[in-house]
Amino acid sequence: MSRTPLFLMLALCIGACAHYPVNEELTSFDPDGGYRFANLDDSGNADSLFVILTFSGGGTRASAFSYGVMEKLKATTITVNGQAKRLLDEVDVISSVSGGSFTAAYFGLFGDALFEEFEERFLYRNIQGSLVLRILNPVNWFRLASSSYDRIDLAADYYDKTIFKQQRFSQLIESRRRPFVILNATDIGMGSRFEFTQDQFDWLYSDLSSYGVARAVAASSAFPGLLSPMRVHNYDNPPTAGGEDMPKFSGEPQWLQLAIDDADRVDSRFFRATEITSYTRAPERPYIHLMDGGLADNIGLRGPLWAMQSTDSSWSLLDRMNNKQIDTLLVISVDAKPANKSEINENKNAPGLIKVFGVVTTTPMANYSTDTVHDFHAAFDQWRKDQLAAEVAGMEIHDVDFYDVHVGFEEVTDPNLRSEVSTLPTSFKLKKRQVDALRKAADDALTNSAAFKEFLQAMH
Repeated sequence: MSRTPLFLMLALCIGACAHYPVNEELTSFDPDGGYRFANLDDSGNADSLFVILTFSGGGTRASAFSYGVMEKLKATTITVNGQAKRLLDEVDVISSVSGGSFTAAYFGLFGDALFEEFEERFLYRNIQGSLVLRILNPVNWFRLASSSYDRIDLAADYYDKTIFKQQRFSQLIESRRRPFVILNATDIGMGSRFEFTQDQFDWLYSDLSSYGVARAVAASSAFPGLLSPMRVHNYDNPPTAGGEDMPKFSGEPQWLQLAIDDADRVDSRFFRATEITSYTRAPERPYIHLMDGGLADNIGLRGPLWAMQSTDSSWSLLDRMNNKQIDTLLVISVDAKPANKSEINENKNAPGLIKVFGVVTTTPMANYSTDTVHDFHAAFDQWRKDQLAAEVAGMEIHDVDFYDVHVGFEEVTDPNLRSEVSTLPTSFKLKKRQVDALRKAADDALTNSAAFKEFLQAMH
């Protein structure tokens, strides 16, 4: 037999066998098991100081910029309960989207190895070129021809083997260490945020523990047009209570039915409840398709906002503040948004399809991110007002110091450095000097932040 027919037979066999890894169905519902904030060990982390990091999208640009912030936190010493500690060791939650999810996931899995391995494994690597070569490989043509394997699966497989060492969420569960890493994607069927936590997977009646972290990162960074959506299975959620008119399903939180029955249909709690029931009570949604998390939240702050606004969140900040567990709240939002300069209005002719696509997939996300930051401030201000009202009524109040630090390119004080990083493209291919410039810019922006300086002064 000649080599060509043999190769074709082998390729056809590979194509026929190609299938994306399926998220496993739960064998039984355990509200206390799995990757949840409550299951992480807080023995080395002071609850009185609660630190949240949010990492934005933006390809390698965002990964490098967030990495630079992590380097600065590692080098920063604070005093907590009379003990000198690295600020990095006090991080409780990292919420990330798109490019920022590579940095967040790597630190969540490997801790300080981030600073020894991440540059060569990811930041300095031409990820974009490697993915293109895999797509051009004839063997992969047959795999991609399968209805059960797509470009996103090819990317996830590459990330799994070359970046994330084939680790599953079980590794994050077994380590039990904070921070709680929330990798965010977008459910394009609902247009809503989808997080890779067991709380979210409960609604799918699915077990997150055996799922590859690389696949979650791939879904979080699947930019429209470049990569295909990621599929996850939504299993039938078994009913546990209620009759035919008012069923309750095992993955649903206790507050859900009250929220649905609320007459206020514009309340955020009602919308959150309808999102949940779209999984637990919707047999017509057996597959959930996920894309870039930036489509629903390009700064990674929507999850923390929900935790700030509601006691329904599984790691509610509102609960913790009301219960006097938090004395100091530090939120560092790392925003790798590029300069907004556009040449569209300089030309008489209408912009082409590619340029229009670029605008409609980036500008609304940037505007939505600004609104999210404003809403987070408003939520904290409302909490303060409620506490002051309680004080006027003669009730004892618990004061919380809130420090909101925004780390963006506009905060970089060196004008030459700011100009260099502000125009870098959204891609997974940057030169080493560009990556290093982003790391330096992050250090500059955080070091010179007035809010960060105020926080450090209070913690010494």
